[in-house]
Amino acid sequence: MFIINAPFVFSAVWAVVKNFVDEKTQKKINIVSSSYTKSTLLEHVEEDQLAEFLGGKNTANLIDDVGPWSDWEVVDGANKDDVVGVRKKGETEVVTPDMVERLPNPDKLSEKAQAGWQEFWANRDK
Repeated sequence: MFIINAPFVFSAVWAVVKNFVDEKTQKKINIVSSSYTKSTLLEHVEEDQLAEFLGGKNTANLIDDVGPWSDWEVVDGANKDDVVGVRKKGETEVVTPDMVERLPNPDKLSEKAQAGWQEFWANRDK
């Protein structure tokens, strides 16, 4: 997460608060002052994905809510024989919470096992 153009007060408060936040979480939060350079953001975000007002090439409005989350829909079980979960729009297979719980935790897998799961998911729909 990037917080851009944060006022000095925010940065000062974060300097105190971050000592109470887990180190792993601290590394996920980047506070960037108004003097940031575009290259700082491009280390983490592709230029075509970075908003135009931040120096990128993405012309979409933030309110457009563009992203991979828009490809899925919630199946709430309101219709007869519905399985509760989520599915890609236009597909019939529903991913249930039980299926997600059975997936391995990638943080706890060996590199070989991670590679195996990545290959499995990449080839799953072929």
